[in-house]
Amino acid sequence: MKVLTLLVFTLCTPLFTAVAAEPTNPAAAVLKDHILLVPDDIQWKSCSAALPPGAQCAAIEGDLTAANVLFTYRVKFPAGYRIDPHFHPADEHITVIDGTFHLAPGTRFDKARTKAMTRGSFMVMPKGHAHYAWTDSETIVQVHAIGPWGLTYVNPEDDPRTKRALAGEFFEVNGVALRGYDAVAYFELGKPTPGLTLLRHEFRGSVFLFSSEANRKKFAANPEKYAPQYGGYCALGTANGYKVKTEPDAFKVVDGKLYLNYNLKVLDLWTQDEPGYIAGANKNWPEVSKMPMKE
Repeated sequence: MKVLTLLVFTLCTPLFTAVAAEPTNPAAAVLKDHILLVPDDIQWKSCSAALPPGAQCAAIEGDLTAANVLFTYRVKFPAGYRIDPHFHPADEHITVIDGTFHLAPGTRFDKARTKAMTRGSFMVMPKGHAHYAWTDSETIVQVHAIGPWGLTYVNPEDDPRTKRALAGEFFEVNGVALRGYDAVAYFELGKPTPGLTLLRHEFRGSVFLFSSEANRKKFAANPEKYAPQYGGYCALGTANGYKVKTEPDAFKVVDGKLYLNYNLKVLDLWTQDEPGYIAGANKNWPEVSKMPMKE
């Protein structure tokens, strides 16, 4: 009887020990129900200001700001996107959902050193290890890590948050002029055309993006020709003595100069007396340029 009892105890002990010793990750067991998410359910929004403009993000699971909790999110990058060398406060796991994510470790951006991570590829970026990436087509990646999420650039001057704080002379959104649209394309194509983060040129402290290398070179050779009048602020507002934002589709090229307005309705008002409003804005701009922008 003692032998039988001892045998039963010996066989059962590993089972009970394994259960009792199972590790508990602080990020585990926080869900109250299953997560069943199909692509059509994903809600894309603007990403953190730490990322260059143009990308869209979608929260899948968890809270990126919570400590010691697992989170998952997706990022949709446009073609021609670039993320300069940076690192994170925790290991970051990335899966390519669609497109190609060109990535390399290192503290200096070098496209030639990147590896093309195609759809289905998986990467792990260790905590504190610098890396950089770029895209040549629309690309979606999925990121999961333990929060809180963070991003630190190797070179502080590459940080979009710093660029916004040190804005140049032109109206900027997310650290770029013309909301990231190609200034030259307004003249060449006659319509607003999104620029690529890889194709940029700085003029008077503001960063302009371009849809092609040819357009970037044209702008670099003669920025005064292509840059918007009145710093890209509303032409009608400037004529009336105040500074307000503009929309990329509310534009018109007049006598070889690019003018933008608050929206299409304001553009219609402005076109009713273009010469008068231009004359008034030209007179007012030296003073208006010093004013803060009205929201």
